[in-house]
Amino acid sequence: MENERFLAEYLYKDDLKKIFAGSKMTLDFVFMATCYSEFTKNTWLEAGAHHVISIDKAEMIPDECILTFTKTSYQRIWKPRAKICECFAAA
Repeated sequence: MENERFLAEYLYKDDLKKIFAGSKMTLDFVFMATCYSEFTKNTWLEAGAHHVISIDKAEMIPDECILTFTKTSYQRIWKPRAKICECFAAA
């Protein structure tokens, strides 16, 4: 995560768990549109996320592909009764 000065601030599994433990919100999905984001996937899952969409650590995805995937995914996800896995597969 970046702070207001654009410096990295790291959140760890326990930090995320504390954030969500004090809330009535649930974390349905996390979408990380950055190369090598697979490294942090398990942190989000262990913190309580139901679904995490990340990019494989061995892949570099062109920005145009990420933009198209994101647009398609979000158009489907925000529809009533949308299921994350189905939206992901269709995108």
